[in-house]
Amino acid sequence: MGNAVDLPPSWHAHEAGMSLMELVMVIAVIGAVSVTAMAKFMGDQSEAENYCDGLAQTLVGCLEADVRTAQSHAMLRAPGYSIVQEAAPQHQYKIIDEHGTRVGQARTFSDKVTMTPFSIVFDGLGRPSWWGDLTLTQQTGGDPAVQTIGILHIEKNTGAVWVVQQ
Repeated sequence: MGNAVDLPPSWHAHEAGMSLMELVMVIAVIGAVSVTAMAKFMGDQSEAENYCDGLAQTLVGCLEADVRTAQSHAMLRAPGYSIVQEAAPQHQYKIIDEHGTRVGQARTFSDKVTMTPFSIVFDGLGRPSWWGDLTLTQQTGGDPAVQTIGILHIEKNTGAVWVVQQ
């Protein structure tokens, strides 16, 4: 037959493709890499905690990181994670899991920094129960007037978070 293909001498029919053992090893390596990547995202110390520990970080940037942390916990772990700033004290907020248990420590700012009370619960897709602008204000010196130090915007349908003013 004129259409036959000549194989190289080192190539044999039983060596074509991967063996079952090689396939199992590839799947095991992919699994190990996946577990390592998930451990980074699901670790006990959140990225926001590392971000907010830096002295040069701004308060509104810290709030942005914490909102994103609550949102990603809701998407990766369980719907219902929230970030809450209660009426008193107005300079503190916390991340709460789906059972109402505080996650990590409450974030506390200076007594001169205030925010409008808010409670944002995220569903499994990261969509917020509340959207709009969160404004951080600060009283300067002995002046009774307050100064806006940052505005954080949370988008309605997507849950996108960004700093409007800093």
